[in-house]
Formats: sequence, C-alpha cells, structure tokens
Amino acid sequence: MKRRHTTTGNLTRLLGGGSTPLFVMNGQRKLLVFNRGCEELTGFAAEDVVGRISHYGSSGETPVEELTAGLCPPPEVLAGEQRSTPAYLTTTTGASLPRMLNFYPFCDEEGQVIHVLGIVSAIPQPPPVADPTAAQTVHAELAALRGNLRQRFGQQTLVCKGPATTRMLNQIELAQHCQAAVFLQGEPGTGKQHLARVIHYGGDTKNTAFVAVDCRKLAASEIDRTVTRLLEAATDPAARGLGISAGALFLGHVEHLPRDVQRRIVKAHDGEEPPALRLFSSSCFPLAEAVEREDLLFELQALLTTVTIEVPPLRDRPEDLLLLAQHFLEDINRRGEKQVGGFARAVVKLFTEYNWPGNLAELFKVVGETHVAATGEMVLPADLPFRFRTGFDAQHLPPVEQFTSIPLEQLTSEYETELIQRALRQCKQNKSQAADLLQINRAKLYRRMEVLGIDDADPGEEE
Repeated sequence: MKRRHTTTGNLTRLLGGGSTPLFVMNGQRKLLVFNRGCEELTGFAAEDVVGRISHYGSSGETPVEELTAGLCPPPEVLAGEQRSTPAYLTTTTGASLPRMLNFYPFCDEEGQVIHVLGIVSAIPQPPPVADPTAAQTVHAELAALRGNLRQRFGQQTLVCKGPATTRMLNQIELAQHCQAAVFLQGEPGTGKQHLARVIHYGGDTKNTAFVAVDCRKLAASEIDRTVTRLLEAATDPAARGLGISAGALFLGHVEHLPRDVQRRIVKAHDGEEPPALRLFSSSCFPLAEAVEREDLLFELQALLTTVTIEVPPLRDRPEDLLLLAQHFLEDINRRGEKQVGGFARAVVKLFTEYNWPGNLAELFKVVGETHVAATGEMVLPADLPFRFRTGFDAQHLPPVEQFTSIPLEQLTSEYETELIQRALRQCKQNKSQAADLLQINRAKLYRRMEVLGIDDADPGEEE
C-alpha cells in the first residue's frame, strides 16, 4: 500500500505542473492525476477530480461527474490498446469543449493495464488517418448533443436530434416557461412521463414536487386520496400567502381516471382562485375519443389540453435510435463496474431494421439485457436477448392473409337459410319432419322461415 502511494505522489510531482492538459488514472478508472493544464482548460481544481471513478458515458448527476465521464477511456484502452478518440469535456461554466483524447495504457508483466495516461489536444484538421470507431463517434456525438440540450432544457435528460422531434422540442421549451396544463399523446413506451418531468424540472417550479399517478394501474380509492391531498395543499391559503406551489400532478392514462375524481378536479378549477397545481396528463389516444366514449368529461378534456404535445414513436426517429441506445448503455455503465463501449456494426444493422413496437421502453430493456450478456468491449449479435431476436424474426414473417370481412348477422342468416332449405328438401317439404331433423319445434321453424323469407307454400305439408 505504501508503494502505491509513493507512485501516485511521484506521478503528481512529475506531471501535475505542466501546461499541456493531461491526466492519469489506474486500471480501475480512478483518476490519480489532473494537472494544471486540465485545471486551466476546464476550470475544475485537481482536488475536485482526483480520486473519482470515471465511467464510460456522457452523463452525470453533477458537472464534475460529467467531466470525469468524458475523460474515461473506451474499453479497448483498458484492454491494452492505444487509442485517440474525440470527446466533449464539461467545464465549470457548463460549456462542452470538443477535444481529442489520446490514451496510452501502461501494463504490468502479466499484460494487465495498471495506468492510463491521457493527453488532451485540439481536434486536428483534417482528422487523423486512424479514424475513431463508429461506436466512439456515436459516444462523442451523444456527449455533444447532451451538452447542447442541457443548456436549452436543463439537467433532465433529453436525446433528440431528428426532424420528427423538432416540433416536440419547441413545445417543451415553451411549456417550461409557463404554467399551462400539458397533455402528451403517444404510443405506449414513448416516454411521455419523462417528458413531463423535463418540462416540470426545467421550469420555475423545479424545486416543487412532481407526483405521477397511473390511472390505469392504481385503485380508484388510492387515486382519490392522492388527488384530494394535492388539491387541498394547492388551495391552502397559508401556502398561497408564502408563494408556495404544490407542484405538479401527472395523470397517466387519464381516460381511466374515476368519474368522481374528474368532477373534483374540474370543480376545483372552476373557482375564482384555481389551485396552484400544474396538471400534466397522457394517453395513447386523443382525449376527444375518450369524451366520445363517455370515459372522460368534456370539461376535463378542455382543462387538460391547453398545450398538446404529440410524442412520435421510435420507428419515426431513425436519427435518434443509435444515440438513444448508446445513452441507455452509458447510463448502465455509470451505475456499475462493468463498462461496455458500444454496439458492433452487425448489431447496429439489426437495430435499424427493427420496428421497435415497444418504443423507448423496449429499447431500454433490450440494451439492459445486452449489457448483462456482453463479455467483450462491444455488444455483439450473440449478446442480443431472446425478446429481440423473436421480435425481429416475427417482423420478417410473411403477412397474414387478409379476408374480406362479412357481417356476422348476414353470415349466420345465410347459413341458417341453407340448413332449413336442406332439411325441407330431405323431408319433401314436410315441416314437422324437418323441425324434428333440425331439433327445434314446429312453431319455431315457422317463425324462422318467416324471418328468413323462406316460402312455406310447399306440397306434402302435414296439416
């Protein structure tokens, strides 16, 4: 133990005072040296950074965690390879600096990496011949995108860049600067509740509570208690006098909200002083359909839909797919010791060919299971879970043959007519025998013949 301390001390004395930004970490990704050049570049002091464990990702709960994540070498370096990769380094001002990180691993006699030297340089123009891997490019692009979106929307995570989400992002930005009710419509698994949290925590009421209620899963009595408590707190005169907001209420699958609770919310907002409680809601369908089915009060629909945001499905966001998958992967890296760098090209191809019917929720589960299964630095096709492989195969099955729809009543009437006529022919128009053959009484046979328009003026009938 004493020898390790001495080695670290020597490294700090040797490298700590240089103006060229460089850093050193051990094989467990613990930062040992963060020199003066790095301090001047980022604004962080060495004591803020040294001793922290970095993870291969582009996010962190604090700016210094985001910086250490940016400094983490890709898994290939920890396996002994020398690499240069682009990265975005977070500064104390919140800016993201594009830089090239040049990693040099040092191994012991057994080939195990014991230290990694990182030298920070400007990104050369033109880029170096040894281009970074596709996974490292996605990693750097994600870091840049997250930095830009963080400055625009706050610390809550957003990963969007494609045209399908442009309108949605603009609406989110507008919603963050007002207290109007927000309704989010989209398929299951598209992240509607998360977007509501982004709006809430990116606005002026970010220090207040955000209470989420799933109207489809929770018991009616529990929903009633929760909403009643929030409305009481939001109408408390003492809280109003102190300028205190009760926060926000999110009603997921709002079309399942009990009728009496719907009336209570509408009544609370009908007064001269509506409650200081912002309303968020979500559904997979337009609320007008719920009103038409009489599942939702029209007054509540009008109250909830001041701002309506349509959340696109993942299949309409091809530009975001790989960035979202990388984001989920790096988030798992941050929470554990195992570090996976990205997805092999064959996996990327499969991901882009899949329709993702479960949207972001399905992608999150698939990435989580691949992270567990991966044994190397990258996710390979063999690491993909059974849920994905079966879904992918099912997607490529030939379509089910489509039949022309026939009204059930018409079909049954035609079949019944054919059976009665067959029985009458077999019994030579003797209705008593035909009724016995059909196992019904004679009176019912007459009634059915009249309804179906079967002629009963036939010879051979028993009187």
